[in-house]
Amino acid sequence: MHQIRMIGLDLDGTLLNSRKELPLYTREILKKAISRGITVLVATGRPYTGIPEELRNFPGMRYAVTANGARVVDTLTGKVLSERLLPMESAKKTLEIFRKYDTLQEVYFDGQGYADSDKLADIGRYHHNPYMWGYVLSSRIAVPDIREVMRRENRPMDKIQARI
Repeated sequence: MHQIRMIGLDLDGTLLNSRKELPLYTREILKKAISRGITVLVATGRPYTGIPEELRNFPGMRYAVTANGARVVDTLTGKVLSERLLPMESAKKTLEIFRKYDTLQEVYFDGQGYADSDKLADIGRYHHNPYMWGYVLSSRIAVPDIREVMRRENRPMDKIQARI
């Protein structure tokens, strides 16, 4: 019989409830798994700073896979253990596709998200869960045009995403 050695868990809709909270029962299950020697880690599309502090500092939870796998972070030291960034040319092509539709586009560099200010001002149009609004608005930098951010940075990025 094989013993479980590692569990990777998504945040939204898995560890966190619809209010973006870590339920007490889930917290207890995480503690139990860690006490049995199982490596428990967060695996999320969010950047490291988008992981709730309670989970970044959860006792015994040492690693986080962030930005859809772009970075693996040691939560004790903050050190990036692995990095697989998106090439700028691929990001540009993707952004042009997103721009054909009414979407909230975001680009991420070094764990920081950027979005067009006019789209963020209408956050409810793109994020239908009001509990996400505060998180999104507090974790993205509103800019006039994310293409300018891409031009300024001109290097591989963590990720690019769009919400309809």
